[in-house]
Amino acid sequence: MSDISALLLWSLTLFLIGIIFLPLTTFFFNRAIDKGYIFTKTIGIFLSSYIVWLLASLHILPFERLTLLLVLVALALFNLRLVVSLKKRNMWEIPWKWIVGEEILFFLCLSFWSYVRATEPSIRGLEKFMDFGFVNSILRSTFFPPLDMWLTKSPDYMGGHFINYYYFGHYITAFLTKLSGISSTITYNLMMATLFAFTFSLTFSLGANLVHFFSTFHKKISPLNICLIGLLAAFIVTLGGNLHTVYLFTSGYPNEDPKPPWQLELGYHPERYWY
Repeated sequence: MSDISALLLWSLTLFLIGIIFLPLTTFFFNRAIDKGYIFTKTIGIFLSSYIVWLLASLHILPFERLTLLLVLVALALFNLRLVVSLKKRNMWEIPWKWIVGEEILFFLCLSFWSYVRATEPSIRGLEKFMDFGFVNSILRSTFFPPLDMWLTKSPDYMGGHFINYYYFGHYITAFLTKLSGISSTITYNLMMATLFAFTFSLTFSLGANLVHFFSTFHKKISPLNICLIGLLAAFIVTLGGNLHTVYLFTSGYPNEDPKPPWQLELGYHPERYWY
């Protein structure tokens, strides 16, 4: 599978999960200017993955793709039933322009950070190897908790040890990996890109809606300005966390001897900056 195909399939998987949960999100975010559309993905991923995790933890249904699909079908039927209730309350209104806009924004962020990860996709350094191992251990599990990747079953000890760590984030990655059918060597990096895309798009929605609510009590703000303020909020939260990037434009310093940027020689040295 090519990188582009994997990106499109991953994006389609997230989109379909979001569409399933559009009625439930509309119910919770009915006063929002975008009806909370971009939150459909996060709500959908959390609820569906948690139900599957609960079924596998109670040894009711195994952690298999069929189980995932059955749970999603059941949740889709629940959301279809909710549409009827929303229509009776005059709460069912689909904000098509916001849906299209936020989907484009999410896909652009997902594609951008996928490209960033593609420049150095190796799963090594810091806790990457451990995270990747946990994801694969979960993928090999039928029921939960999953076995520890270092202390699993062996010819000398058939009992095995369970993961003694908080692993739900790793599990969500495994959940989406099994659902999409993409190799975990690819979805590891796609999940990192997804976190970036969610951070940006969800912050955009929150920022835009805060301005929208403010405008209902004061001077009306145009949709364009609402979007611009939402983008500014998303940029600050996602990419403006601190000023450490300033060191990219200096000669750099050894990690053991940090210095303020004004004490270093100016110059563009991306190979020395560990962003």
